[in-house]
Amino acid sequence: PANIVYDYRQGYHDGYECGYDDGDCNEGYGYSLLDENTLSRYGSDYRRGFFSGYGAGYDAGKEDYQYTEGI
Repeated sequence: PANIVYDYRQGYHDGYECGYDDGDCNEGYGYSLLDENTLSRYGSDYRRGFFSGYGAGYDAGKEDYQYTEGI
């Protein structure tokens, strides 16, 4: 298996997945954000990617949730 690279792109992807799930399940913003201890193990590129991906994913998930619920 290839080595996992914890760069900005990987962080964005992971953050987007977390954010999307929170939005789509109508959880609060930040519900499944990684805690500081976990995030501190990754580099700053990964963390930046994670947070910007989380925001984008959350917005997309929220839209889908509202669409599904007819809001």
